[in-house]
Amino acid sequence: MIYEALKKYRDINISLIEALNIDDLDKVEKLLEKKDELINFIDNMEYSKEDFIKFSKELDIMKSEEMLNKVSNLKKQEYKKEMSKVNNTQKAYKSYNSNFRGEGYFIKQKI
Repeated sequence: MIYEALKKYRDINISLIEALNIDDLDKVEKLLEKKDELINFIDNMEYSKEDFIKFSKELDIMKSEEMLNKVSNLKKQEYKKEMSKVNNTQKAYKSYNSNFRGEGYFIKQKI
C-alpha cells in the first residue's frame, strides 16, 4: 500500500515538473492540491519506517523532489525578473507622463 502511494507521489512530482516547464499554472495548482491530499493520506497510513525508506529509494523520491525544487526555483527567478521588468516599465511610463502633466513645462503668459 505504501509503495503505491509513494509511486503516485513521485508521478505527481514528475507531472509538476512538466507543468512548470510549459508554464501551465492551473495544472500546477491542481497537482499541488493532489500532492497535499496524498501527503495527508500517507501520514495517516500505517507502515514501517524501513518500508518507507526502502520504497523511497527504489522510486527515487528524493531525486524527483530535488528536480521539482530546482525547476520551481528557476521558474520563481524567471517570474521575478519578468515582474521586475514590468515594474520598471510602469515606473518609467508614469515618470514620463507625470513630467508632461505638470505646469512646470508650460508658460501661462499670453504673448
